[in-house]
Amino acid sequence: MVSSIVAVHGLNGHRDETWTAANDVHWLRDLLPTDIPNARILCWGYDANTHGDRVSCQYLYDHAKSLVTDLCLKRTRIKTTQRPIIFVAYSLGGIIVKSALIHLDMARRGAVEEYRLIKTSTETRSSSSNSLVSGPISGDFVTKFAFEEYETPTALGGSIMVVPKALAVVPGVADTEQIMIHADHKMMVKFVLKEDNGYETVSGHLEIMVDSAAGVIASRWEQEGRVDAAWINSKESFSIVLSLSEVSETEYFVAREEELAEMHKALSEGSGRRVVTLYGLGGIDGVSVKQSYTRIVRRILQEHPSTSKLGVITDDSRPEEVIVAVKRWLEYTKNMRWLMVLDNYDNPKVASNTDPSAIDIRQFLPEADHGSIIVTIRSAKVSISHRRKVDPATAELTKELDGLPLALATAGAYLY
Repeated sequence: MVSSIVAVHGLNGHRDETWTAANDVHWLRDLLPTDIPNARILCWGYDANTHGDRVSCQYLYDHAKSLVTDLCLKRTRIKTTQRPIIFVAYSLGGIIVKSALIHLDMARRGAVEEYRLIKTSTETRSSSSNSLVSGPISGDFVTKFAFEEYETPTALGGSIMVVPKALAVVPGVADTEQIMIHADHKMMVKFVLKEDNGYETVSGHLEIMVDSAAGVIASRWEQEGRVDAAWINSKESFSIVLSLSEVSETEYFVAREEELAEMHKALSEGSGRRVVTLYGLGGIDGVSVKQSYTRIVRRILQEHPSTSKLGVITDDSRPEEVIVAVKRWLEYTKNMRWLMVLDNYDNPKVASNTDPSAIDIRQFLPEADHGSIIVTIRSAKVSISHRRKVDPATAELTKELDGLPLALATAGAYLY
């Protein structure tokens, strides 16, 4: 079975020059194909320059998403979506690959379906001087940690260990192996000839990984097929009984009929996900949102105890895992009739807000193109979708009362 080997360079690197020795031997192009003929090798490049005429403004996560997009496009175009993948990541490239795999893990049905094809096909990854294994997806892959033996000369004279072994290796993680390369940081990925000790070590491991990947990935795709069949035949209900037990009772409620009608129209018409933003007073924070997601999980498990859509979620699960599980549940294609209300989004993370505790609400929103979302916020600088300013006089009144919550609450009591 043919496998794909994808090489990702590091900081200030180049997709070809990083892997090319002084004698112009590019080992991924000139040496490896003859030793592993059943592998298709891709050297992926990105702008990792830290100086020069042009320096990229992209973040590492942006490069990671570009890697995912490029792989999805190429593999879909040449119809190789189920081909096993082995990543060879050097230095900063290790962080790019790890971020890409986390991004793939977050992609769910109904959002970016083709991303699942990459993660399912990734059986192994080999790293050079970088720690790739961390987080809940570590156990999904086999990882080889390659680290440098010698210090690297610097431009100012002297030499340093660019990435010490302690930073290149994560001890105690399953399905990992440590590999020492008898070279410095720069030369550990440049091999002059086949007899080079470093090349023999790396190519030997890659050959074993390619041989083992075929069976593992084939088995994984068989399992995916069974899961897909179960989903297609599943009659699982996504309905949750409406409960207002945690909502304070309002004795006197004056409806704003015009605004409610506009909201109903925005949320009920058209296709795809619909979002309405209401401007008002605030008070939401990241902690309260995470607590809300925890309550949602409990409600789902209470009414659907046999559901498999949440994965393995327990009382000891971290908030981040709970958020991912709930988003996954909301993103399933059959679960389309849901309404999420994010009330009092008070401290949005925008360019003009320097508060370190500000939050980006998008991390809590499902990525699927279905469902309905209502967000209440007091800042008109945040635009999520359809916007509605509740009362034109609110800004003037708030300014007059210096934005004091107690004063505003008292004024509201007199108004209604």
